[in-house]
Amino acid sequence: MLLKARRGATLATIATVTGMVATLGAGTSSAAGMKPGADSWAKIKSGTQTVRSGIAGVDRSGDRGCYDNNTYNAIVTWKLGKVTKSSIRVKSIDIRHSNGRAIHVGNYALVDDNSRRWNKVNPGNVAKGAHHRKYKINKTLKVKSHKAYLIAKTQISYRQREDSTCQQPVYLYFYLKQKR
Repeated sequence: MLLKARRGATLATIATVTGMVATLGAGTSSAAGMKPGADSWAKIKSGTQTVRSGIAGVDRSGDRGCYDNNTYNAIVTWKLGKVTKSSIRVKSIDIRHSNGRAIHVGNYALVDDNSRRWNKVNPGNVAKGAHHRKYKINKTLKVKSHKAYLIAKTQISYRQREDSTCQQPVYLYFYLKQKR
């Protein structure tokens, strides 16, 4: 992925570049076998708390054959209930999408140590720009061995004469772990 400075960069492009730096920098998951994404840390406590993730995203605007608005990133705000050493109660999530052009969201999935705990199939299209998607979850995640995580599977919309490699699905991972 090649990053270029351009005049008139869109807010989504700037945010994507910022997100890539966050994704590739110190706040990322680097454990073997885990996909790149953004980490979120919840305090162990019995009351409610709100935790905001870092930015995870992709910028294909510098890739060969891709147009300059082929960008996408997201941030997740987690509304949590009781957090223990072995579980996290997720009440709801707010996913903020920011994209250079329309995207199609194929799936959101919330996974813990044992299984997929919540799944939203084909939530649909998200228009160009910044948009929020809010979902009530109300699930307790078992997270003794690994981090729990939310996967967002998306695809950036097609543009004429753009290389087919620019249309590959994008998987963003938002990890959630307890602070000990």
